[in-house]
Amino acid sequence: MRYKKNKYRFNLPRQTGKEKTVLADEIEAARKALCQERMAKVKALLTARQYRRIWMYLAEGKSITEIAKAEGLSKASVSRSIAAAIHKLRKLC
Repeated sequence: MRYKKNKYRFNLPRQTGKEKTVLADEIEAARKALCQERMAKVKALLTARQYRRIWMYLAEGKSITEIAKAEGLSKASVSRSIAAAIHKLRKLC
């Protein structure tokens, strides 16, 4: 016995340039809102020092040595602070 392979085709209506732009704007707005919500959770979870240091380390790409020098602290204390912040963030996820 031979089986026929069913082929289903769906024709979705084509979007005009204006519709694509509106959809892209809605997606971007939703992405920004989600990002702001996540950042608010991160700020609430970390201390101000931890947030500042983790921001410099991850977002600005500064090294632990550079952060320690800017804040007038030892590398070990900055490293511990960043490690504690990362530990808290892992619990969040």
